[in-house]
Amino acid sequence: MSDLVVKVGGEGGSDSPTTAGEFITSTAIREGNSVFTLRTFPAEIKGGLATYQVRMSDGAVHSQGDGPDVLCCMNQESYDELFRELRPDGGVLVYDRDSVTLDDHLNGCVAYGVPLSSIAADQIKERRTKNMVLLGVVSALFGLPLETLKQCVQDKFGKRNPDAVALNHAAMEAGHAWTQDNVAKRDSFGFTSNPAMATVRRIVVDGSEAVAIGAAAAKLDVYAGYPITPASDIMHWLAQHLPRLGGTMIQTEDEISALGVVLGASFAGAKSMTATSGPGLSLMVEMLGLGVMAELPAVIVDAQRGGPSTGLPTKCENGDLNLAVYGAHGDAPKIVLAPADIHDCLHDTIGAFNLAEKYQTPVIVLTDQSMAMRTQAIERPDLGAVKLVTRKLQKKHDPHYKRYALTADGISPVLLPGSPGGPYYTITGLSHDEEGNPATNDGDLGAAMMDKRGRKIASARFESGWSRLFGPERGQLGVIGWGSLEGALHEAVERLNAAGTAIRALHLRMLSPLPVEEIEAFAASVDKLVVLELNYSGQLQRIIRAEMDLKPGLIRKYDGIPFTPGEIEAALRAEV
Repeated sequence: MSDLVVKVGGEGGSDSPTTAGEFITSTAIREGNSVFTLRTFPAEIKGGLATYQVRMSDGAVHSQGDGPDVLCCMNQESYDELFRELRPDGGVLVYDRDSVTLDDHLNGCVAYGVPLSSIAADQIKERRTKNMVLLGVVSALFGLPLETLKQCVQDKFGKRNPDAVALNHAAMEAGHAWTQDNVAKRDSFGFTSNPAMATVRRIVVDGSEAVAIGAAAAKLDVYAGYPITPASDIMHWLAQHLPRLGGTMIQTEDEISALGVVLGASFAGAKSMTATSGPGLSLMVEMLGLGVMAELPAVIVDAQRGGPSTGLPTKCENGDLNLAVYGAHGDAPKIVLAPADIHDCLHDTIGAFNLAEKYQTPVIVLTDQSMAMRTQAIERPDLGAVKLVTRKLQKKHDPHYKRYALTADGISPVLLPGSPGGPYYTITGLSHDEEGNPATNDGDLGAAMMDKRGRKIASARFESGWSRLFGPERGQLGVIGWGSLEGALHEAVERLNAAGTAIRALHLRMLSPLPVEEIEAFAASVDKLVVLELNYSGQLQRIIRAEMDLKPGLIRKYDGIPFTPGEIEAALRAEV
């Protein structure tokens, strides 16, 4: 099986590394490969280091890999900052010899210096085509089909800018020809097509697009949001497509009003959603409490980034779990989900709407910067086969209707505003009686309503399909993970088990309510238990320790970069 990791680094703000990486990704997918991408970019509008890494294989891939096999440096900063990531046992460095000066310690890597800037300026007469020249070089060195690369450029620019197509094609051809004429290949890396997979119907999406498609498939009626990195791409997709699907997209003045619109639309019977990141979710906390108290279905997507405060706005972290689970004044139990990959982003968003409707509550979906901007090819979903849940409705006239009836399961039928012959009822953030009337002096009734809300959310932990197990039936070590690190964890567990170390993993995608019984059964099947997290404090580990009679250890990472399989493998090996 071929398995090639290529990383492109260059100037942020120029879009040059990103564009080159996207075309490599698109070409690999068209040639039947599985891909997994990782993007980083500076928080500044202009300047700083931007990177685009793509792992491509003619078999399945679950993570970004352990580091680049091929590193392409388009400026000095990318070489200075990224060279240490290149595999020391024969990795390949491709660099612009017009702008990059190498040091004396290449650690056994193979280096190909190419005059990218000169070719772009002298032959193509356009310096901005340097990244296209690089694509021609990559094609010549590693066998990425040039004609497929050119077709990807044609498909992206052909309709709106034919001149750009011709210019970029010329740059790619120039880079390819220069390499063939001047470079003797001294490495063993190469790209392999998979013709069988090239015919499979797949869609190429990033995590944000997958969330948006999932929301549309769930019959989203109203989206309200305020732009924030890295959640804005969800709004961009919905702004383009939701009106054509019969829905409404509203950009509000801030995150507080966005959730206000969502809750108002939900009260009227609409399926509604917003998306934000950590700072925006902080602003929404009071409105979240209203959604819980008023028992209003709503979906809130939090594309997590590094914190606290403005923190690392363009980096990856899974540090908002405490905020999602406990963020409230008073107790406001809600459902919190965390997709693990692009497929989950689509299908778990549908699931989030179903849970919100069934349990009449806000549901928070935790993605992160890595997953939001990660591109993968997934099998084209059959959206016509999606099963949707709608809230329990009051279907007959009842002059004594009680919106918040104290039912056994905690779920009360909803009478939508404007229903013929239906009585009016009050919706309020105050403690209320079964009809919705404020009852702030009745402590017993307030406690009964709190029990009602807690009871229905607690029962959601028995919903099936919100976790994945891998590894043997019995393990020396058990690992509990959540969020976007699942793929790297999966690869690490496979390596260790292949080497004779019995490792078992449980990856959770429902984090509140915590699936206590499932975790207890998993813990009983291993000799030792650890939790793997992309945050400093071990937020899931602390929740498990607080809610259960378990004391798992912690493996953590919080530098803004996702775990690699090798990092997890080494950490788990040290725990056995």
